[in-house]
Amino acid sequence: MHLLKRFSNETAREYAYRMLRDNIISLELVPGSTASVYELSEKLGISRTPVREALLELNRTGIIEVYPQKGNVISYIDFEAANEARFLRLAIERAILEEVCDLVTEKDFEELEFNIQLQKVALQNHHTDKLLELDNEFHLKLFQIANKERLFYIKDSLYIHFDRIRSIRLAAINDDRIVCEHKKIIKALKDKNKEELRHAIDSHLSGYSKEEQDTIRKAYPEYFLENQIK
Repeated sequence: MHLLKRFSNETAREYAYRMLRDNIISLELVPGSTASVYELSEKLGISRTPVREALLELNRTGIIEVYPQKGNVISYIDFEAANEARFLRLAIERAILEEVCDLVTEKDFEELEFNIQLQKVALQNHHTDKLLELDNEFHLKLFQIANKERLFYIKDSLYIHFDRIRSIRLAAINDDRIVCEHKKIIKALKDKNKEELRHAIDSHLSGYSKEEQDTIRKAYPEYFLENQIK
């Protein structure tokens, strides 16, 4: 389990939730594994109560499941759940980009383009965790430009199923899709072309083709719900 420093203004429950969420998305906590309250509290250096609260919050999203004999278990990957989250994200980001198109400045473009340069470096070095982090920062910047930063964090818990698929795709398929699609978003913003902007975000959040899904399933068959049912 990969641990990061606790923020100064972060409660124990918030810290536990952030660490659990990040490690589930990055697959440090693999699907089907148990999440022991005692072990997690020891690793995080906090009491058991905030860990239980964080697990309960994640249980509401369906990413943690509770079984009488096994306790808290990381859910297996379900493409249907991920697609529901993707649908919501697409609806929100379409609206965000409409506002960004009217508000974006040259300084904003510089920051977005610098982020893309860092994405290229992460891609070349096969640092998938860093690439996912930079992808998130790119989209956070868009929310900030639209003055909707709080919305970016509110929706976090709703996207977790889709974010886990994003993470596993980066590990299974080594291509520059993210970088290319982010470039298209920036170009449409520079051109003030809202129709092209909609096409760019639709393509970026369109989900995964059957071929991509098959590649991901083949790379990590033990992580998928359908393989457990069989």
